Amino acid sequence: MLREMSTLAQALSEDTRLRILKLLAQRDMCVCELEEVLGMQQSRISMNLAVLRNVGLVTDRREGRWVFYHLNRDVLVGGLARLQEFLTEAGLAQISEMAAEERRYQQLLLSPRVTCPVWEGTTEQQGPPTSTVQQGAQEIVKCP
Repeated sequence: MLREMSTLAQALSEDTRLRILKLLAQRDMCVCELEEVLGMQQSRISMNLAVLRNVGLVTDRREGRWVFYHLNRDVLVGGLARLQEFLTEAGLAQISEMAAEERRYQQLLLSPRVTCPVWEGTTEQQGPPTSTVQQGAQEIVKCP
């Protein structure tokens, strides 16, 4: 699961790829159309399309000598849902690649918090000392 999330994040981490995905969300396009709209060279667009295709976010279809690229919405929605599950619902123990982190985290919960300067002088119920700042209508909690 960790590898899958990392691969998806890497594919979405580049501006050009996000621009391509946004355009393909409008309609299927060929490389020459993407080249025209993005103002980029064909090689750069093709390289980024290959990354998106390798993770399944983009598919292609041939019509004669033209290749049209299509946003694979099912893969996008499924990948984002798995990312949300990974970040918010799955416990560390459920992610095989994080077994060592799970053991160390459990040890951390059992040991007193004497080594972290943020926690010095507080009880576990109090949590770390924080301050709040007002940012517009939102109140943001900050650790020192």
